[in-house]
Amino acid sequence: MKLAPIEERLAMDKIVLTQRELWQAQAPSWNFELDIDQLLDKALELGFVTKVDDDLYEINNDYKGKSASQ
Repeated sequence: MKLAPIEERLAMDKIVLTQRELWQAQAPSWNFELDIDQLLDKALELGFVTKVDDDLYEINNDYKGKSASQ
């Protein structure tokens, strides 16, 4: 599956990122405390992303922010 440039994908209704793109976009929000695998695990656990294909994750546009304990 060939992906459009990330800038174009971010402007779409459905945002699909690779694991590396997710980390690059979200690591600053976590003060770089999570490595690439930890950040993906946390995003999946919290429902921030959903796996849609091999190394492709769709951002949940309805995500309101949850804690891991919820």
